[in-house]
Amino acid sequence: MKALVLTDIEKLEYTSYPEPEPSKGEVLVRLRASGICGSDMHAYVGHDSRRPPPLILGHEASGVAQINEKAEMVVIDPLVTCAQCWYCLNHLSNLCTTRQIISMPPRAGALAQWLTMPKRNLVKVNNLSFEQAALAEPLATAWHGVKLAQKNGIKPLQSARVLIYGGGAIGLASALALRYLGAEDVSILETNRKRIALLGEATDVHVHDPSVGSSVYEADVIIDAVGSDITRKNAMSGIAPGGVVVHIGLGDSEPGFDPRKITLAQVTVVGSYTYTHDEFVEVVDIMSKGGFGRLDWYKNYTLSDGPLAFKQLLEGQADAIKIILNPPD
Repeated sequence: MKALVLTDIEKLEYTSYPEPEPSKGEVLVRLRASGICGSDMHAYVGHDSRRPPPLILGHEASGVAQINEKAEMVVIDPLVTCAQCWYCLNHLSNLCTTRQIISMPPRAGALAQWLTMPKRNLVKVNNLSFEQAALAEPLATAWHGVKLAQKNGIKPLQSARVLIYGGGAIGLASALALRYLGAEDVSILETNRKRIALLGEATDVHVHDPSVGSSVYEADVIIDAVGSDITRKNAMSGIAPGGVVVHIGLGDSEPGFDPRKITLAQVTVVGSYTYTHDEFVEVVDIMSKGGFGRLDWYKNYTLSDGPLAFKQLLEGQADAIKIILNPPD
């Protein structure tokens, strides 16, 4: 099969690769669309020790699989769990103690023609294109974070001031999830001018460039979809008393949270990792019913043009919120 293989820092090779063979309980998936995630970019520049080269990246994917002797369009829940530990049995599968995710050893990623997955990780898709279906993973990640904000905030989302740091796929998906749940006062902070224009086309929430002017942005709920020391510090400055900060982004490991502010203002800081399988299925259903809008904020590249797509993303020149790579037939 053909695959896009990370061979070194900022080096991707479109090459022939052995076709995977399903293990017991697994299904072979013919991949049709695979998104590039921020974590793929971290690995690309050598900032993710969990993804050492050589490796096939990618975990946002859809395709076709034989299920019950019938070819079905499916979207992949990339988080492979044991289904037996306390977390899995209590609907917290994202916290499984032996979890694996495709694109991290020992599992190859989805920037290829074929992939093997446990049957339980394949969700049937209706009323979506392959490209739209591949957006399920970032939407589910955002949905999980927004649900945590809803659970831990002292104000209902409908009346809360909500601020999102970062206008990438997770930031935009968070805005769409918040809108779906009835939040009205939602803003995104983004510094990339090209991305700001794209956000204006993809959503009706307010979009601001924090590098322009000296405004102080305050909110009852802050979703950090960047995860840098600067965004953590700004979140601490802007969060209202009794507010909740949901930390989704994994930009760096530098400090930034203020323990005095957390205590004196009774701020709740919540880490948010991926999603449960139940949430993933729920998101696919909402998508299929049009609950998150048109889902047209992606651009297609062929898998062979993957190196160009990664380079454009690194340089901030991509002209879409999400880049989708299509393997050859």
